[in-house]
Amino acid sequence: MQADIDGAVQIARLAAGFDWSWTTSNLEDFCSAAGWREEKPSQHGASYHTGLDLQRNNARVRFDRGFLATLGASAQQEVPEAWVLVTDRVDPDDPYSEESLVDLFAQLSGRISEELGPASRRDFGSRPGLVWDLPKLVLVLEMNNRLSLTMSNPLYRRWHDQSVRVEEGIMPSDEDDQTNLTRPSTWSEFSRASALTAALLPEDGRLSIAASPGWSITFVMDELQLKCIIRLKSDGVAAVRVPAEQRIRLVEQGWVEGTDRFGDHWDRSVEWPVRLRDARELTDAAVESLQTMIGVACPSDLRIDAWAIRGEIVPDISRLGPSSAARPPAHRLQSWLPARFRRHL
Repeated sequence: MQADIDGAVQIARLAAGFDWSWTTSNLEDFCSAAGWREEKPSQHGASYHTGLDLQRNNARVRFDRGFLATLGASAQQEVPEAWVLVTDRVDPDDPYSEESLVDLFAQLSGRISEELGPASRRDFGSRPGLVWDLPKLVLVLEMNNRLSLTMSNPLYRRWHDQSVRVEEGIMPSDEDDQTNLTRPSTWSEFSRASALTAALLPEDGRLSIAASPGWSITFVMDELQLKCIIRLKSDGVAAVRVPAEQRIRLVEQGWVEGTDRFGDHWDRSVEWPVRLRDARELTDAAVESLQTMIGVACPSDLRIDAWAIRGEIVPDISRLGPSSAARPPAHRLQSWLPARFRRHL
């Protein structure tokens, strides 16, 4: 997968400092400053070659003066938004392609935040995004089978965020077909799949890996970090001793030992957006604890489930095989539609 991180940062920097008025001539000035070459002009929009080092280095712009006028825009404003691809699409034949995209999202998020400051909003889950609300521009970084940057007219973006709703986060039912899902057969494969699954949990999402009554590993996603909790005992279950060698490794890796009303546990957190190598350190330590402290023979002996506290988005755990938990009745919940869900190249 090709990506042009430096080029994407340059676009973000240029867009943030540009004097947007959202007219077609204003847009042409931006494209000229960015070095984009117009490809397919039309009445409703235009396509550009961006010159980024990608297989498909496209940017697209929409024109809609009439709709913007209904939002209270001046008669001169014609452009709701423009967006540009900054990576290639995930290759379905490359098993590491999606993992690379997650790391690229974390890398680019950090680079743009260094330029523009912290994002105004974060969208979690399998299609994460970051939003920077600037005086004349809303800049959005999104991951949806590739990375893209969207430059939105603030008036249009405000309408979108306030008024577009969809039915999202349908809870799976007992009738959902999970027959094609298989549990990773080796511990290395299981750790790798767990790392990617945990890194893409929705906000307030939980991933639970249980070995036996009282023994569990839980990944928790909040607005700032991904936290892993290795729980060593609970009510009615005898405590287990962590071997001295493993205890030293856990401490050196940044794990913190603690005790609460549920029992003993080891905790460690990594910042969001999560880099796969950081998530893999969490899952490798978790897998080692399952093998050495609890004596789990293989991943098929584990019980796996996931949920979200807010209940709006069901975490995707398909990489880990079928869920072990009984499914709740199917129901639908309403939530705001992020821009990434309405664009399909």
